[in-house]
Amino acid sequence: KSYVSARDLITVITTNALSGSVNYEAGTPAGLTAFDDGDAITEETGISFVKKTFTIAWMGKLIPISRILLGAEQADLMSYLDRWFVRNGIISENKDIFAALKAGYASGTPKAIAGWKALKKSITVDLDPSCLIDGVIVTNQSGFACLDEEEDADGRPVLQPNPANPTEKLFQGLPIRVFPDAQLANLSGTAYPMIYGSIRAGCTFVEHRGLEFSVSEHFAFNKNQNVLRVIEGYDVLSTDTSAYIYGSFSATPAASGVGG
Repeated sequence: KSYVSARDLITVITTNALSGSVNYEAGTPAGLTAFDDGDAITEETGISFVKKTFTIAWMGKLIPISRILLGAEQADLMSYLDRWFVRNGIISENKDIFAALKAGYASGTPKAIAGWKALKKSITVDLDPSCLIDGVIVTNQSGFACLDEEEDADGRPVLQPNPANPTEKLFQGLPIRVFPDAQLANLSGTAYPMIYGSIRAGCTFVEHRGLEFSVSEHFAFNKNQNVLRVIEGYDVLSTDTSAYIYGSFSATPAASGVGG
């Protein structure tokens, strides 16, 4: 099976260096300044760039494969193992990306979101409209199931199908990307992780060239085995932490009865 890659939602930079830095703009741009012909053009002094340093960390795995099996297989075993390596790489990357988003969240503590109305209000009030241009909602299977059961006052589902992608649903126009509970764990029994806004602005993935595959016929020579190796080097940086909200989502509280 395949896994959804969180790196598709964030900024990805490829480097040949083992360490270095990236820069991003902080704050809110004020726009250009009007001037008349012959006047001095106003010099911008409020622009603020933030430097983030990265250090490439390495991940890898070895898999021994019988040369007898490899010679006899008819089901494209090597291609399958390549895909297996990619899937395992995605699991490691997703874990580190979600950890960076949570650790870098501006307020430190996940924002409590009780029900779809609170989520709608937070999207409208807590995020700059520019963060919704490429905005998404990220949650896990349990969080999606909870939100998918929410209904408005007329009993209509609050989630809408995405016309551009029938397998995806929208909330307030934002596509919802769902990850396994095993990769994005619940915050408690009834509180689910929900990250929304411009995650692309909030997190940067610095990769060292990409996955490196290699095969050795000699590493396990005495066992008559080939050994496959995959190595990946990357770092995950928290960047514009004001561009997204890390929320703790729970179902809309049940309405209390009115006493007679």
